[in-house]
Amino acid sequence: MDGSTQPSPQEHQHRLGNHVREKVYEDENGYVLVDHFSNIQKAALHLHFNEGAWTLGKYKKYLVIFESILASLKDKCYTEIYATPLESDVKAQKLIAMFGFEKISEKHGLVVMKRKV
Repeated sequence: MDGSTQPSPQEHQHRLGNHVREKVYEDENGYVLVDHFSNIQKAALHLHFNEGAWTLGKYKKYLVIFESILASLKDKCYTEIYATPLESDVKAQKLIAMFGFEKISEKHGLVVMKRKV
């Protein structure tokens, strides 16, 4: 990750009940948030990319960044990571699948997707 666009974890952590939300990456095109759950060794990923910001070159860049996020989660002993796009947002589901997530179920209008860390 580029140090100039990588926020320090201390600046971007927020406690939300039984988990901590951390902004692990941000640049002019989007950001990545991770929810760390204290009661289980699982994490939830939140991706946001601006419309029109998606190119093959940027995908390759984000794939490298994502691999470093996974390595960091693995160092913290996480074994699985989840994403929950809206059931109606097929574009988001395809984007998340491009990062190796597989659909495991649908609940309350959300698609639950996961991958091993």
